[in-house]
Parts: sequence; structure tokens; C-alpha cells
Amino acid sequence: MRNWIALALIAISVPGAVSAQTVNYQTQLQIGEVVLNIAGSGSYTQRGNIIHLTGQMVSDAASVIDAEALNQQNFDMLVNSLGSIGIGPTQIRKLKIAPTSQPTAGQARAVWQIYVELYDQPRMAEVISSMEGAEVRAIQPPRYDVNDRNELLTFARQRAIDDARRQAEAYATALTMVVRRIVRVDEVSSGIATTAGGGAQEGDVVASANVKVDIVLGPMFSPSPMPAPGTP
Repeated sequence: MRNWIALALIAISVPGAVSAQTVNYQTQLQIGEVVLNIAGSGSYTQRGNIIHLTGQMVSDAASVIDAEALNQQNFDMLVNSLGSIGIGPTQIRKLKIAPTSQPTAGQARAVWQIYVELYDQPRMAEVISSMEGAEVRAIQPPRYDVNDRNELLTFARQRAIDDARRQAEAYATALTMVVRRIVRVDEVSSGIATTAGGGAQEGDVVASANVKVDIVLGPMFSPSPMPAPGTP
């Protein structure tokens, strides 16, 4: 006799996760089989191939219009300087922000946040020098990223599933059973962490995932089939 169990799951959305996923299965349990729900975790690290640099342009003048004009002049200088070393205009952005401090009496202040995206790490010193030459101040430590975050998350998810399966195999060995199959995977959380420069892991981008996996264990040897009714 067989016990039939249908396993179904409603898709979930995990706040803060890059792309929470649920894999749904339908399965049947045979005599002697049991289902374990096991938590697994995994991570995958890759060197960042994109560098983000940020800083601020701050100009004081007799009027806001004049202060903005000074910032625009410096920004144009930055674009030209970076263009000479292969950094295109699409890699340079500006954002006007409110001043956090006030200028001297009778002056107006304009503050722009500057963003530079760099794909060639050996040129980072040149880029920072160009930013400083264009009056960009308070330059922050570099932040690293990768072209395809989903690829990193895919590797992390697979490692999380592998982690759960290794645990299931340990349980199966202790119970003189074997792992039959995975019947459900729930992604609990996933995300990307980027490390700023200056640390021991400068330039690393780390994807992590946590899953809950339903894994079927079964007898080491399949039970003999029950004879059909009326069979001698």
C-alpha cells in the first residue's frame, strides 16, 4: 500500500531579498520514506569588476545661480579630464543636494554629489586625481560591485541547497537510510554584500542565500512489492 502526499507551496516574497524564489514540487511517499525539513545556507564570493567612487562639489558665491555655475564649471572640467583617460560621460553622474552647513554671511552655497563608475581598477588613482583636480572633496572609499548579481545569487542558492543535502545525507547515514530526492525548496532570504576599500576583503562582492529544503529519506533497500490481491 502506498501513502500519497501532495506537496504544494504558495510563492513568497521576502523583504530585502534580491529575488526570493520558491520551487514547488509534487511527490508521493512510498512505504518507509520520511520527509525532513532542513535549513541550508550558502555564499559565493567574486572580485568586484565595477568600482563606484563618490564625492562632493561645494561652491560658495554671491548667489545660488553663481554657486551652481561654479559647480557646473568644475563638473565640465571633471568630464573632460576623465574623458582623456577613457571614462565616458555615461559613467559620471551628479546630484544636487541640500547643504549640510551654511556659508559665510552674504554667500550662497551649492552642493553636488558626484558619482563615477569605473571598470578599470588600475586607473583608480588617476580617476581620484581627476576628481580632486575638479574640486571634488570628501571622496569616499571605493565600493565594489559586479555586472551580473543574479549569477552570484544563483551560485549561492545552489550552495545552500547542497548544504541542506549534506545534512540530510548525515541523517540518512545515522538512520541506515539513503537520500531519495528533494521535493521542495523555499528561499528564506538572499542578498548581496559589497565591501568598501581598506578592509582585508577589499574588492570582494559576496552573495548569500538561506533556504529550507524538504528532502525525502528512504530505506537503503526498496521494500518488496506487495502481491496483487488473489495472488497465491
